[in-house]
Amino acid sequence: MQISAYAISYITPMARVGGEPLKIFILHEEHQVDYRTGTASIILDRAMELFGSVTFGIIGLILFLFTPISYKIKLILSLAIVLASILLITFYYRLSKNKPFFSKITPKKFKKTMQDIDSKMSDFIINHKKEFFYSFLFYCMSGFLFLIEFKYLLLSFGIESTITEIILIVTMLGATNFIPIPAQLGSLEAGQIVLFKLLKGQGDIGMALSLLMRIRYLILISIGFLIISHFGFREVLKLNKNSK
Repeated sequence: MQISAYAISYITPMARVGGEPLKIFILHEEHQVDYRTGTASIILDRAMELFGSVTFGIIGLILFLFTPISYKIKLILSLAIVLASILLITFYYRLSKNKPFFSKITPKKFKKTMQDIDSKMSDFIINHKKEFFYSFLFYCMSGFLFLIEFKYLLLSFGIESTITEIILIVTMLGATNFIPIPAQLGSLEAGQIVLFKLLKGQGDIGMALSLLMRIRYLILISIGFLIISHFGFREVLKLNKNSK
């Protein structure tokens, strides 16, 4: 399910959320999870990822402040982190107090549905703190493995890198994810080229790393669309069977 959603997200301008409706649909069709519960679980999953990304981003921002980049870029990065932090803290605080969040900003037509989703998320945050903590811990572990992955990718080029440099690389990758361009076309390469020009004085290393990452992405989205095709074929067969 995750790989399928990733494949959809990758080809849309919404790199983080483009495939989420597919997740909700698969949860409903494959596991009989109602749409409201599925939506609540997906929103919580995204919020957990955002919480980890903001934590990682703050560390990356602090490190960026010591690199020779323009103050305008530093200001933009600082504002982005501050806004994301305020949004996330507000989200967690209101739901932990069983107060509405999405239903507060939703048009009246969808307010009842969003109130139900808010209620389900509040229940999870208030009554399942252990599971909430484990979810965040798992995200931190996956982030650590991500750093190791980049360490060995750079070693495959014969490039020695410090933990600070790897955090900056991953932070830049995360920043380009938020640019609304399908498949990060151009932004991924440009970001890494500029960063490696600053860190190593060699932008071509950033270009080589970006191309290697592209290969990995293409493999993942190919697998994702194969899964989607299989799922779609099963749904068609199911519809034909029910119509007879």
